[in-house]
Amino acid sequence: MSTRKLIYHVAISIDGFIARENDSIDLFPTEGDHIADYVDSLAKYDTAVMGRRTYEFGYKYGMKPGDNPYPHMNTFVYSSGLRFENQDANLKVIRTNIVPHVKLLKRRSGAPIYLCGGGVMASYLLDQGMIDEIHLKSCPIVMGSGIPMFNGLLEGAKLERLHTKSYDNGVILLHYKVLR
Repeated sequence: MSTRKLIYHVAISIDGFIARENDSIDLFPTEGDHIADYVDSLAKYDTAVMGRRTYEFGYKYGMKPGDNPYPHMNTFVYSSGLRFENQDANLKVIRTNIVPHVKLLKRRSGAPIYLCGGGVMASYLLDQGMIDEIHLKSCPIVMGSGIPMFNGLLEGAKLERLHTKSYDNGVILLHYKVLR
């Protein structure tokens, strides 16, 4: 039985942050070919997983509670307390341990799974051996402090570079395979 890949696809400052301490991403470049490539890359996923804070981040951009931020995907938000009066049919809140659920998702047939955040969840999943690849958009910015790409990582991991692409605006897209 083949398993689907769980891919942590994330933008990062050169000093290792995915957002400012107040969740702002205002320093990240919002124009350039890397944006079109990111939007195009979303078509290869059919499932998205994220934590509550990442989900609620969408509220800043007009998303309403219960909306699916990725309507073409089955989206799973891991949270013990998040509840909606109404929610999109393709959005599910998972209140149980994340690892058994992600294992189940990986065993199902389909496209790769998009792990879109955040740092605490990514650290836990990496420590548990669940992340297969990291697609890292390294942006030419320095935040100084903020939300780290991995927060609370216990074990660490070795990576193998699969692909690199440089953009004119200084963004570098790095694809890594997580070695087990």
